Amino acid sequence: MGKEHGHVNWMDQIFKEYEREGGLKNNPGFGKPLMESALSGNIFEGQGCRLPSFG
Repeated sequence: MGKEHGHVNWMDQIFKEYEREGGLKNNPGFGKPLMESALSGNIFEGQGCRLPSFG
């Protein structure tokens, strides 16, 4: 089944809406360099990424 049968892929709809609304260009950080803190440290021990401790 394709578009000729009235079926439209939901991912196509989401992407078209994303493009129409400007995509990442509406993000306040678009085109700006990452903060130094985002490029350092251990990704597994970062804020909000605490692994459970067993024992």
